[in-house]
Amino acid sequence: MVVLVVVLVLAGAGVWYRHWKAEKGPSEPMCLALTSQDVQPLLGKPKNASPFPTSAPYDSYASWICAVYGDSQTLFIQVTSQADEVLLNYKVPGVPVVETIMSRRGGVSRDVPGTSAKVISWVQGGEAHAGWFDGQSAATIATWDTDNDQEAAAYTDTLADLVTRRAPQLFSTTGYPPSSTPTPTP
Repeated sequence: MVVLVVVLVLAGAGVWYRHWKAEKGPSEPMCLALTSQDVQPLLGKPKNASPFPTSAPYDSYASWICAVYGDSQTLFIQVTSQADEVLLNYKVPGVPVVETIMSRRGGVSRDVPGTSAKVISWVQGGEAHAGWFDGQSAATIATWDTDNDQEAAAYTDTLADLVTRRAPQLFSTTGYPPSSTPTPTP
């Protein structure tokens, strides 16, 4: 009888914990660096965060990938030390990724003070994108599930600010450092 009561209490605690965890959302930092406050303007309350296992074509190249899910929007985060080899969906074959983004995707660039890096934001395929680019190192964040250029354009400044704040921590944590050493900001 005592064992049955203990089992029922533990089962009830497990159900309560799963419910509490689901209500709270994913633990922070999400995707190594993001907070609920970071993603709230883009996702509302985050529901889940999960790293992706690397797979082809990423197996032979250094890359780290993660997603943060909201109710109707997802953020896709990618960090690499080989941008021209890994960020193939952003570039035209034979053209460097930064050049493609700036000349063919309408990228808007801003310098990152104290570094040789650029933060570039753009709209591609109905989604908003922003990335910190320094040499071949890149940290990018993109929306998924927008599918509307006009709506996506409204997110580009927010993504650029987020990349500017969190890329230093992403580079540091993943071990894919950029050419110049950025200083993490809170």
